[in-house]
This record gives sequence, structure tokens and C-alpha cells, in this order.
Amino acid sequence: MALYKKPANMRYVDMCIFIDNTVYKQNLTEEEETLIFEYLYHLAKMLAYKAKYFNRTEYYEDFAVYFATSIFLRLRNS
Repeated sequence: MALYKKPANMRYVDMCIFIDNTVYKQNLTEEEETLIFEYLYHLAKMLAYKAKYFNRTEYYEDFAVYFATSIFLRLRNS
């Protein structure tokens, strides 16, 4: 079961643009931080599926959460 559901009206490139324009702001709201994490999750999952990294579906979910957490923490702690 997916942790987040991808918004139907949001393209992956739009997620990247939002992250790029928002992540380095000094005072992010909790909503913006959550949205950045969610978009990183969707991007990681999409790229992992595209590259066929794993044999089992649940591994993609775990990988997406791990990847989003790692990248989010790296982006916020410069």
C-alpha cells in the first residue's frame, strides 16, 4: 500500500521545479516541508520502477521512503 498518492494534476517535472524553488528557503512551513518530502518520495519511487531495481513491490515503497528521507535531510542541512 502506497504511503502517498500521486496527485493526478502534478507532473514529475513540476514536482522537481517546486522542490528546487522551495527547499532552500530560510523559513519553510511544515506544509512545505511535508510537500517536499512527498514529492521526493514520488520521484524516487518512479525512478526505481523505471530502472526495475527490485523484484517485489513492497521494496519500492521502502526504498522511496529511505531515499526521500536521506535526500530531504541532506537538502535541509547544508
